[in-house]
Amino acid sequence: MCFIISQRVEKKYPRIAKKRIPVFKIVECRNNKIISSVMKYPYTRGLQKHIKIRPQKVRFINKRISEGYHSYNSDNEGLILQRISLFSETLENNRRIANCWIPKGTLYWYNSFLKEYVSENIEIGRVNDE
Repeated sequence: MCFIISQRVEKKYPRIAKKRIPVFKIVECRNNKIISSVMKYPYTRGLQKHIKIRPQKVRFINKRISEGYHSYNSDNEGLILQRISLFSETLENNRRIANCWIPKGTLYWYNSFLKEYVSENIEIGRVNDE
């Protein structure tokens, strides 16, 4: 998954979380395991392994982040459900919404247009419909 950093985003970010930030993450549940919906990384409940983010220049005006934990603003569950339904048209419908947090002290970026975060760490909480 890719997170594009426009010039507007780059001026404000990255930031360090001053407190826990509630977010949603789209995951898959298979055989009692939690898996990232795009890259198929395995997750466990709780704090995940720290991932160092290194933005890469892709064009003269943008940068891209390929690694890190991608999640969405917790104020917009409707948007998340819409993205799950778009994915589900072509793939098995085993996607779920996980309630998560970006931990205090974590480096992160936020795209306010897409309501999307990418962070160096995430804490996985309850997965809906388990």
